[in-house]
Amino acid sequence: MGLSEPGLRHHFPTKKHLLVAVAGRRFDLLATWAREVHKPEDGTRPFRVTLCITERMVTQPGLIELFVLMSAEAAGPASPAHDLYATHYDRVVRAISGEFRSTAEQGFLRANVDYEAVAGRYIAMSDGLQLQWVLSGGALDLVGLMRGYLEQLALTLHASPDPLDLTSAV
Repeated sequence: MGLSEPGLRHHFPTKKHLLVAVAGRRFDLLATWAREVHKPEDGTRPFRVTLCITERMVTQPGLIELFVLMSAEAAGPASPAHDLYATHYDRVVRAISGEFRSTAEQGFLRANVDYEAVAGRYIAMSDGLQLQWVLSGGALDLVGLMRGYLEQLALTLHASPDPLDLTSAV
């Protein structure tokens, strides 16, 4: 990066501040990955976005580990990570619930659903599986478990009795 240690300390006074900056970069990266998922015409986008992000995350295990570590740190209101994580969760819940509502308006998903609550549970599942993945030393099948959750969720939200196919390539 071309920064000396004093230069680094100027921008990041503590290790926690540096980790918060890296966590912020992870959130930006996830948002970029979400935008890169194409918009299929079959109503599967809200599910595919998370699946694609999960597949990419496992290729960068250090970012998952940092996320889990910083999540615990962010719980304290005095933490430098608190506002970053609170803002991130608020933004992501709004984005995911918006994707679900848009897909419901297109007729693919049921309309009479509290998609903000669904989005909150959706995030909780992803974050909880990431924690379990870290605790297992990467042995947990994060992608497989997330795919199974998304397939089950799709069954409950799909407007028709036919299941959504999340196995085909996007």
